[in-house]
Parts: sequence; C-alpha cells; structure tokens
Amino acid sequence: MAEEHSGSPFGPRFLELLEPDAAVVKRVKASALSAGPGPRSRRSLVVAIVALATVIGGGYSVWRRSPSQVETVTVLQSNDDLMLVRTEDGRQWVLGPSHIEPAPGTMELVLEGGD
Repeated sequence: MAEEHSGSPFGPRFLELLEPDAAVVKRVKASALSAGPGPRSRRSLVVAIVALATVIGGGYSVWRRSPSQVETVTVLQSNDDLMLVRTEDGRQWVLGPSHIEPAPGTMELVLEGGD
C-alpha cells in the first residue's frame, strides 16, 4: 500500500486509514451485485415507453392531418387591398384588410361563402 502512494504528500499511515477493510469491500460488492433492478428503474422504463409512444402517436396524427397536395387558387378580382379568390373546388374567398382593429382578447371570424 505504501508503495502505491509513495508520491503522495500524505504519509502512508494516513492513506491506510482511508482504505476500507477487505471485508467491507466484499460486503458492498456482494450487495451491489445481488440487487436486481428495483421498482424505480422499472417505473422509469415504463415512463420512457409511454413518452415515446405519445411522441410517435402525436407525430403520426400531425402527419396524417397535413394536406397531401396544395390547392390551386385563382384570383378572380383584385382591387387595391381587396381580393376575390376561387379554389379548384369552387369555394370563394374575399380577402382584405380589417376595417376595425380587434380589441385585445377578441377574435375575427372568416365565414366560407357559396355561389
């Protein structure tokens, strides 16, 4: 032992006091190796699997809701800030600036009109 720490500023007697007994080392090793995975590690595994399934499911639902193709729109009329737009399937939209600024906490509704 003294040969291992010959370059140490502490004396060999002091370093020997810090070394645990062989019986203590053996007991700690035996208890560490005999203990299997506890309920905490199983719980964290379950949480990780649930989190992964949630992320995969959320990604799948976003992917399924995304449009597979972009609709073609035709601008029928444009008059300064006001624009009349028609999509391929016949829907029409009137786009333009808001005449009144909405108050904080309110919303504006856009209604789809027919022919």
